[in-house]
Amino acid sequence: MVLMNHTGTNIGATLWQELFPEFEPKLRCGGAYVIQNVKVVDTHSDYKVSAIKYLVYFVKTTSVKEVDRPEIPPNVHAITSFADIISGVAKPDTLVNIVGVIVEVIERKTINPAYRVTVKLRDNSHVEIIMTVWEEYALQLDDAIEQNHFVQKLLVVMLTLAKIKEPKDKYPLSVQNIKHGSKLYVNGDIVEIQQFHDSLRVPFYIGGLDDEGGVSQSQST
Repeated sequence: MVLMNHTGTNIGATLWQELFPEFEPKLRCGGAYVIQNVKVVDTHSDYKVSAIKYLVYFVKTTSVKEVDRPEIPPNVHAITSFADIISGVAKPDTLVNIVGVIVEVIERKTINPAYRVTVKLRDNSHVEIIMTVWEEYALQLDDAIEQNHFVQKLLVVMLTLAKIKEPKDKYPLSVQNIKHGSKLYVNGDIVEIQQFHDSLRVPFYIGGLDDEGGVSQSQST
């Protein structure tokens, strides 16, 4: 789980499997809670949800009470710039939220598992990065690309809790979804996507499938 306070700061949280039946009915995404009697430990996970080096553990004596706290937003996505990812300011062991417009569709493999779609994203600073999404995320993005063949709109995507995949051999630096936890939004009614739309000043991809089933694309501003 990811917990967020009123400042938008995130920390990871987890619990043992035997505690699922007790806490699952008490927690919902977007709810505000007073949580007491938790254990705070150093995180040894391969990927952290924030720069905080600690993890919250729910234990048997942990209590959860839902409260009305309108000052706590339902969710805040702190967007990491592509420049920070490329320069190394954003550390590979910390998950990031990114938003950008598709400027090129590189690969679509959706016939047989493992499904994957790879695109090139660009932000309003004219910085580009490769994004690869897998499995259900790949099918979701592939469907959006195919539908866009008919409506011809810009495709702005946001990927949350994405991992930074460092370059290796022939594979360039990229961002990818994690198996559990990432969320992919394509032209969704999300504040960060709307803000990107409103400030868009870079060329963007418009395209889909051509009549032969290949990728067609064009650039616009």
